[in-house]
Amino acid sequence: MIKVTAIPSSLYPINQMDGLFSLSLLLGVVFYSSQSFLRKITNLYFTYTVLFFLLLLPFASYLNYADILGLNVFFLLLYPFLNKKKKVIVILAIILSVLTTSQRIYYARYFFFAFLLILFYLPIKSQKIYSFIHKSAFGIPLIAIVLAFWYDFNVFDFKSYLGEGEEVYNEVTGKTESSMDDTRTFIYLEAMESAIENEYLALGRTPYYGYDSYFQVDRMSRLGFVVDGYSVERISEVHIESIFTWFGIFGLVFYTVMLYQMSRNCITKSNNKFCKIIGLAVSFMWLMLWIEYSFAFTPSFFVYPLMLSLAYDTDLATMTDTEIRNYFYVPINKKK
Repeated sequence: MIKVTAIPSSLYPINQMDGLFSLSLLLGVVFYSSQSFLRKITNLYFTYTVLFFLLLLPFASYLNYADILGLNVFFLLLYPFLNKKKKVIVILAIILSVLTTSQRIYYARYFFFAFLLILFYLPIKSQKIYSFIHKSAFGIPLIAIVLAFWYDFNVFDFKSYLGEGEEVYNEVTGKTESSMDDTRTFIYLEAMESAIENEYLALGRTPYYGYDSYFQVDRMSRLGFVVDGYSVERISEVHIESIFTWFGIFGLVFYTVMLYQMSRNCITKSNNKFCKIIGLAVSFMWLMLWIEYSFAFTPSFFVYPLMLSLAYDTDLATMTDTEIRNYFYVPINKKK
C-alpha cells in the first residue's frame, strides 16, 4: 500500500478493480466444481442469460455473442452430461456466436474444445496419447520463445509464412484488417521494455499496476485525452503478460509449474476419461493464455477458473466414469 500511495498507478480505478476482481476469481477454484455451484451457474445460463440475449437477436449484427455467450465453451465440454434440450441450446448458441464474430480467437476456442469433445467419444484407452497431447500443448509456447530469441522467428508474424490472408471486419476497432495481421508482438515488446525500464523483471510490480504502454498513450490521445505527468499503463489483452507484469519471472515460472502439474495429475491419476479431458482442456487454455484471456470480467474469462476448479478437485479424479456422469447430470439438468 505504501508503494501504491507513494507512486500511484496511471490505471483508471475501474481498470484496477476489474483486474483485481478477475484475478480474485481464481481463488474460487476450491468450490466452483461443487454440485451446488454447478446447479446455480447452469440455471443462470440456460434460464436467464440465453433468454435475455435471444431477445436481442434483432441486434445480432451489432453484438459479439461469442463473448456474451462465452460460457458456451464450458458447456460444450459438459455436453456429454446435458439433456437433449440443453444440448440443442448449446449448439444453437455456438452457431450464433460463430456467425456474429470475425475474431480468430473465438474460432480457435471452439476448435480446441470441439476437438476435446471428439476425444471424449473416441475409444482411446492409452494414457500415452493424452500425455503426448498435454506435453505438446505446454511445449508450444516454450518452442515459440526459443525460435524468437535464438532463431529470430516470430510465430505471430503470420504474413511471413502464411501469406497476406483475407480482409475481415474487426467489430472492436471498426476497421477492415487482414486476417494475418500480427496483433500480439507489440504487446510482448511493451511489457518487456516496461519491466526492464522500471526494474520489476524478477518480481513484478503488483496487480495495482499495468505496464507502460505507448500504444495506450496514442489511443488516449486519439480519443482526446491529454497525457501528462507520467506514462500511461494498461492491463494486457494477453493473460500471461499480466502475470509477468504483476508477479515477474519468478511468478510466471511458478504459475506455469502449477498449471502443468495440476493438469498432468488429471491425466495420470484419474480413474475416469472426463478428468483426462479436463487435463487436456487446461493445457489448451494454457496455450490460449499466451494469446488472450485478459483479466477483464466477462463470461469468456470465467470459463478459465471454472476449468481450473474441475482440474483442482481431486475427488473427481477418484470417481469412475459412471460416478462422474451421475455427479454432473443431476445438478446441470435438474432444478432443486
